[in-house]
Amino acid sequence: MARTSLRDTSNGKIFSTANLIFGIGQISKMTDVSTRQLRYWESKGYIKPKEREDGNTSRLYGYDTFLKVSGIKLMLDEGYTLAASVERTDALMAEAFNIRGFLLDAYHGQATIDGNTMLDLGYFDEDHTQRLYARRTEDNRVHYVVKPENGAN
Repeated sequence: MARTSLRDTSNGKIFSTANLIFGIGQISKMTDVSTRQLRYWESKGYIKPKEREDGNTSRLYGYDTFLKVSGIKLMLDEGYTLAASVERTDALMAEAFNIRGFLLDAYHGQATIDGNTMLDLGYFDEDHTQRLYARRTEDNRVHYVVKPENGAN
């Protein structure tokens, strides 16, 4: 059976955030950061509006900017300086996007193993004879199982 990753599904459009676009007022309301602060952060290069091709000058921001503004605000609320908040948020976002990309590539669907629904994480060995499966237990630990190819039941 051919396996597809979530990234391949619907030409990579499933769970895409590309069309999540927000005006500066919306970002301000969603993050509790004033439009004045957002403009200041933009002037410092911490955030960047989307490029507009329609000649309109109103600021539009993507989902990534929403996440970044939310992270910076959280760090500021925890007592970090603006520069430290931006640095920490950038590092956390880079890690999160790396994890997201990894999981999109590694995920090959679900399987039932010993009565449990588990994630199929693909081949475990270079010879493609075994597959790695994982699930979270009731106490939120990760449990792994290696089974022969076609070993799901």
